[in-house]
Order: sequence, then structure tokens, then C-alpha cells
Amino acid sequence: MFVSSQQTFSRLGIQASLSALGLSKMLHHYCEKYAIFAPCFVYADFYITNPTMEKTRQNKICRLIQQDLSDIFLKEMKTVLGNSLITVTEVRITPDMSIARAYVSILPIGGVDKDTVMKAIVANSAEIRHRLGMREAKQLRIIPLIEYYLDDTLDRAERIDELLKK
Repeated sequence: MFVSSQQTFSRLGIQASLSALGLSKMLHHYCEKYAIFAPCFVYADFYITNPTMEKTRQNKICRLIQQDLSDIFLKEMKTVLGNSLITVTEVRITPDMSIARAYVSILPIGGVDKDTVMKAIVANSAEIRHRLGMREAKQLRIIPLIEYYLDDTLDRAERIDELLKK
């Protein structure tokens, strides 16, 4: 039996706006208290799912996007981005899989600085997303919007090493 949270709460005379987990706990508590049949699933504007399964799917999508972005930067966007070595260090995706945040590390080659390469990546983000969509058309229904961030962890590590040597 499926029941919406609004129906159950209106039956109980409760008004609440809680997260999915809090709503589930509260609903279960009141169902036990008033001896009401507890529904198997509660859904309204959200779905209660297994969080580890969702996280596993996100991780798989992140790895897929990371591999494909690295391949696109290495093989297809070389002329646009110059000869700089671009490494995709990490990709994080939102739970609804609409936005992906790609952290890139840039090793500038040929007199170009990191900011110029980063601006070129952002300027060509639509083309990169299109190429990503051509590769992942079978795996993803909707290609997420990709936000690019400069990953400066290597620069920080070098700075810490320099400070420790002094």
C-alpha cells in the first residue's frame, strides 16, 4: 500500500515540514502510537531510497565522467586548449545528477598560464558537454551541467613542503 505523507498527516492532524528521513521516522512513530497500518513506502515530493545505493550510482557516474573528460581534454580539445596538460582530479555530482563539479589540475606548457587555460575550458564548456554527451548517450539520460574548478592541491602541497624545508 502506498500512501502520501499529506494524507497520513492530515488523518493524524499533524502539520510538519521535515526531511525525508525525519518524516519517515515521525510517520512510523505516529503509526505505532495510534495503531494505524504503517505504509511500506512514503512518497510525496520525494522518495525514500537506500542512501548507499544512491551513493554507489553517483560514484559510478562520477568515475565515468572523469574518464571521459580526461579523454576529451587529452585527445579532442588539444587544439582549443593548447598544449597544456589538463588532469581531471575529481568529479562530484549532485544527488539529482543535474550538476557535476569537475576539479581540474593544469600544467601550463608553452608560455600560457593556468587562468588562460581555465578561461578557455569555461568558454568551451558547451562543446565539451556535447562531446561528453556523444560518449555517454547510452549510459545517461541527461548529461549533467559541468562546473569547472581549478584544483590547487598540488600547489598547496608544494608550498607546505617549502615551508617545512625552511
